Amino acid sequence: MFPDKATQDKATENLVALVEKNDYCIGTGFPGTPYILFALADNGRADVAYKMLMNTKCPSWLYEVKMGATTIWERWDGLDENGQCPIGDDGTDMMISYNHYASGAVGDFLYRRVAGIENTEAGYKSFRVKPLVGGGLTWAKGSVRTPYGVAASEWKLEKGVFTVAVTVPVGTTCQLVLPDGTEKTLGSGSYTCSCKA
Repeated sequence: MFPDKATQDKATENLVALVEKNDYCIGTGFPGTPYILFALADNGRADVAYKMLMNTKCPSWLYEVKMGATTIWERWDGLDENGQCPIGDDGTDMMISYNHYASGAVGDFLYRRVAGIENTEAGYKSFRVKPLVGGGLTWAKGSVRTPYGVAASEWKLEKGVFTVAVTVPVGTTCQLVLPDGTEKTLGSGSYTCSCKA
């Protein structure tokens, strides 16, 4: 927490400068990786968060995808550009995990900001769907299994129109927030809403 908005804005500005200096590559280590994109997006710099998320240079999440990964690796450089494991014998018998949560914590950002599904009450008794559009993405979808059923969001951006389909489980409520700021409270059911992008 920052003592005032001016200090918070300065911290955001400094964080953006560090990210830009690092060419939008991830450099936070395990402790900061789950929070870096939220810190940027939730402080008015979704543009920088998306630039970091969509980066394909090593170290980045999409570098791993570019190299054929279907899971998140323990080390950003688990495979080099030639498809070789560059890990030397450091006493771990060249051990490396190719399915590791620490860096994979980016999934939380994908659910809570890109798909926009975030609980506002324990167990998703109430939740919000507030997709964060950006990064050149034209669609996204996500779902969360809750004790009440599946909560889901699927959106697309087409010809200047944003459309989202939301599924609200029985016995729950959803606060839908569209990119234009329109808010709707939804009860159980399936809904489709649109706005100008």
